[in-house]
Amino acid sequence: MTRIAIVPIVALFACAPVLPESRISSEVPRAPSEAWKGPLPPAPPPAAADPALLAQIPKQGTPITLRQLISFALQNAPQTRSTWLSARAAAAGVVSRRSAYYPQIDGQVQAGYSHQTIGKGLFTVDQFTLTPGATLNYLLFDLGGRGADVGEAEALLEAANLNHNATVQDLVLRVEQAYYQYLSAKALVASGVIRRERDGVRLLGKGELKAKIDITVYSASASARAAVEKAGGKLTTTAKVVETPADA
Repeated sequence: MTRIAIVPIVALFACAPVLPESRISSEVPRAPSEAWKGPLPPAPPPAAADPALLAQIPKQGTPITLRQLISFALQNAPQTRSTWLSARAAAAGVVSRRSAYYPQIDGQVQAGYSHQTIGKGLFTVDQFTLTPGATLNYLLFDLGGRGADVGEAEALLEAANLNHNATVQDLVLRVEQAYYQYLSAKALVASGVIRRERDGVRLLGKGELKAKIDITVYSASASARAAVEKAGGKLTTTAKVVETPADA
């Protein structure tokens, strides 16, 4: 009587790319007409005040320079953090695409056991076997497929970095504009043109404008706008007002 039991144990170590179709399908909408609904994590509790962020805010009455404002905005703006994380994700994509150049190693171990009786149970023979094995595969020629994938990932990384740079520059510009608008308002208050820093300046048009200018004011009369645009300039208002022909 002979009984044989073989239990295979296989361990695979692979660097070959595998398309996780089921995983992709579970992380995107099922159809172009559907909106993405999650899974969304539970809403976090309200965040407490960040001591590090509060420490960056100077005390009331302390002079603040433009350099300090720009530094504070760059460190805490969600826009720059979002584009920075997108660039990091693109960099990880480049590393993932380059992994296709690595070899694929398949390792396996087969363990077996057999129990054999001879002469109606007079003798028994037990046998254990252990058979290891390994296979190394390396793709030498792929007609440029891997290189194209890496090139695409590198292009996406460059685009992500350029988008981050544009976001940083846009944030710096907006901080500078707000800073100089505030200084202009303070100067107008000091000169008596307006009573408070929050008051707006209304541009009135009398006569003819000789030079081309680009100007932003709180409001403007129709004749002022016509004079600026006639000279080739641009007039931008920050308040929604009804413009009338009267300048008074």
